[in-house]
Amino acid sequence: MEIVRFHHLPGLCQRRGGLDGVGEGRHGQRQARFARHDATIVILAQNGLAVGRGPLYRRRPPLYAVRVAEKKHSGDNHAGAARSTPYGLSTIAPTMSLVDVAKEIEEADKLIGVATSSRLRVIADQIRHLQAEAQTILDDARRDLDLHRASCGFSRTPGQTYHLYRRGAGELYWSILSVEDWNGSPPHAYVGSYRLEPDQSWTAQEEIEVGKEDPFAGEAIVAALLPHRDDERR
Repeated sequence: MEIVRFHHLPGLCQRRGGLDGVGEGRHGQRQARFARHDATIVILAQNGLAVGRGPLYRRRPPLYAVRVAEKKHSGDNHAGAARSTPYGLSTIAPTMSLVDVAKEIEEADKLIGVATSSRLRVIADQIRHLQAEAQTILDDARRDLDLHRASCGFSRTPGQTYHLYRRGAGELYWSILSVEDWNGSPPHAYVGSYRLEPDQSWTAQEEIEVGKEDPFAGEAIVAALLPHRDDERR
């Protein structure tokens, strides 16, 4: 609020560009209202004494003009933190028009849309990968079940490789003899060789890593139990 001191109305009228009206206000105060769009000028005097800030004069009491700034927003003032205020609190704060607000909203919508699409794309790729893994697991389980239902006349031991043949009627059976044991001429059609795992699953011979030591061999078990030479040196 701005306080401006004047000694008489004519000077005030000349300074403010025209008096719009003078009348009695509350408690006998004189009010002068000027035709201005951005402010209202009020002249206050009571009982020969100036009402307002400053000294009191009994002779020619000075008049005080109170400039009331126009309110720029509706509702109560913001009571939260300065960073969350909807209007600028500093005189050097940049002005925000409706166009600027609309641009910020549009930019935010665009960035949020791009980020959301990227995250959903990653999730979709992971879902497709998991679906492929699940299908592979189901196919392997179905194959293992079929292999266990093949005819077998001996007890099978995990870690051993067995050979699968098919008779003329389409019946599958297991044998401990490989194609090499038959000198390349087995009595029935050769299907494949598989190693029985401890979890009763089957691993095709071509899927077994070449040169990798058999984990079920005695030497491999002893080597796994004994400390390595590098550890002994340390």
